[in-house]
Amino acid sequence: MSKSLTVSQPVSNSATPSVAPLGRDYLARLVALGLYEGPRGDLALSPSLAPLVMALHHLLAGGEVAVQVTTPGSAAVVEDLQRRLACATLEANALSLVDDDSGFAP
Repeated sequence: MSKSLTVSQPVSNSATPSVAPLGRDYLARLVALGLYEGPRGDLALSPSLAPLVMALHHLLAGGEVAVQVTTPGSAAVVEDLQRRLACATLEANALSLVDDDSGFAP
């Protein structure tokens, strides 16, 4: 099921949260590994990832979820992603990107 999204006004840079370079690197790696599928201009979240994203939404909204890895993936890729995420988090904290004015504070 494809849904169209129309943006009535452009998003200003002041309303866009900052992402540290290593955070962009981590997100780019997720995309390279198949986060989205489809032709350019008609990308969609990979169907195999949709349940995880929905679970994340519920968790962030105060719900409780359970996740089970049924078949482990490549240990090297998992370690790489864990390392990238840890480095991105350290960088974001060092650059003070997570503060009360960013919208990211709890």
